[in-house]
Amino acid sequence: MNDKREKCEDCGKQNSLQKLPTQFVLDIREADKKVGDIVKRSIEEFKSDLENQKEKLSNELYSSNE
Repeated sequence: MNDKREKCEDCGKQNSLQKLPTQFVLDIREADKKVGDIVKRSIEEFKSDLENQKEKLSNELYSSNE
């Protein structure tokens, strides 16, 4: 936030730039769903990813350097 540009890169004018807050975009595809539904779906996706990672790790062979 403390970044300050002294000169406009397009026109070269000095001290003419102002910092504006960033706008965010709401994903319209999710607008008609309840927050709880979105959270539940995300949890299920995370669980599925975790199970896939566990399966992958259980199939790998590890050797001990001891």
